[in-house]
Amino acid sequence: MNTNPIIMRDKVIEFIKKAKGLIISAKFTKRTNGELRIINCIYGVKNSKIPIKGVKRKFNPEEKGLITVYDTRKQEFRFINIDGLHWIKIRGIQYDVYD
Repeated sequence: MNTNPIIMRDKVIEFIKKAKGLIISAKFTKRTNGELRIINCIYGVKNSKIPIKGVKRKFNPEEKGLITVYDTRKQEFRFINIDGLHWIKIRGIQYDVYD
């Protein structure tokens, strides 16, 4: 029996935004190749010392079910696929994501 708290998928982006500046772990399925990925990241990083590749985005990530985070291992910005999210861990508590 799973005892992890549950969060609904449509509330995840709001939940992540409230954790701004905290280290977050997440397990999700990548859209591009179906690969499972676990990421350690931070939401809300805006640091001029971190190079941002490319130019301003031509789309709104949230409209495409994505949220931008800073990957603490790769030290680059990445997207989390909200539609493929399995769980998210904030402050040591793992929340299972359901529709």
